[in-house]
Amino acid sequence: NYRYQLSYKENFIACSPRLSVIIPSGNKNKGLGSGSWGLQANLPFSKRWTNHFINHFNIGTTYLFRVKQNEINFDKSLVSYFVGLSSIWLINEKFNLMLECLTNINANPDLNNKINYTNQTVIAPAFRYAIDIKKLQIVPGISVPLTFSKNTKTEVGGFFYLSFEHEF
Repeated sequence: NYRYQLSYKENFIACSPRLSVIIPSGNKNKGLGSGSWGLQANLPFSKRWTNHFINHFNIGTTYLFRVKQNEINFDKSLVSYFVGLSSIWLINEKFNLMLECLTNINANPDLNNKINYTNQTVIAPAFRYAIDIKKLQIVPGISVPLTFSKNTKTEVGGFFYLSFEHEF
């Protein structure tokens, strides 16, 4: 992928557009990918409102070239969309509360060689805590994502995050 730091100003908005190439590396027969090349474009914005509150906004699209599914005679390109928002409350230097929301509008092939769109929304409350050990910062985090989709039961999950931040 390629990401460009379009803008960043102290106390203003940061923007880093990204373009990624999707390579068909998974086995589509096992449900691990579409078997198609594609492109994904993402337009993220970040805004620090105060010393303790930050928002991140994302909007983007994914284009898959000629998705083939022989068992249902499907051979078309698919375009999906997404939009996300995250809010971070910096309680103190080490402890942060977060709330993230992501909505996906996914293109799916159907049995009649048409494209159906499904909406899925994930809301994920979370927290993270920084542990400093000399010049290394270890940041564990925990989230409980709630997934909502039409005609399906709400799913509750768990997500553990662990990052090792080295000084450069």
